[in-house]
Amino acid sequence: MGFSADRPASLFRARNEAQRYCWDFEMQKKPLILSESTAYTGRYDEQINEAGRVAGQVGGILGRSEVAQAGRVLSSPTDYETRIEFQCR
Repeated sequence: MGFSADRPASLFRARNEAQRYCWDFEMQKKPLILSESTAYTGRYDEQINEAGRVAGQVGGILGRSEVAQAGRVLSSPTDYETRIEFQCR
């Protein structure tokens, strides 16, 4: 499983965990992904969350700490949950 504040990072983390598991516990094998699904589990509407996250990033770039903080309030590091099914080969 992978969790993140955005969809691509959640997918990356889940795939990375599968790779780490197969390498460490299955004698340096590689994962074969059988299925994967990512669900938004955030507290706020997904579009509002995304808009707030982008606004927070822009505020951070422009040096506006209050805008950056507002973007972080809307999102959580577990907003997206990716589940994968895999086999080590």
